[in-house]
Amino acid sequence: MRCTGLARRARAVLATSASCPSCAAPYGAFARRSKKLTTLRHDHPILRRGELLAPLHVDDHVVVFARRLVQSRALTAINNGDQARTVTLTLPAGAATSYRDVLQGSAAVATQDRRLTLTVPPRFGRVLVGQ
Repeated sequence: MRCTGLARRARAVLATSASCPSCAAPYGAFARRSKKLTTLRHDHPILRRGELLAPLHVDDHVVVFARRLVQSRALTAINNGDQARTVTLTLPAGAATSYRDVLQGSAAVATQDRRLTLTVPPRFGRVLVGQ
């Protein structure tokens, strides 16, 4: 498979950042996050092949999507704001009642009325897989 121009440029930037102390921190963090997200997709089939459902929450800074794959459920939340945001969702029927944040290692549990409160870190997100 031939390397595209964009892929060549990306590799060149990453190679440069590794040898440039003033550039290494931003690109190093990006590379670590990218690797973590790629590993999550590999480890959790729902993140690769799950059907993307309608957003459960949308505002100026936070979007929360649901995914479904057979009996598995997952939520992905993204915050483009400068501050952490807390959102409360009403989960659809058939959704899991407890989730594990596979990105940060924490747990989240829905109430009996299928409501779930999440705090999404600034300029980052959460990836929750149903248990």
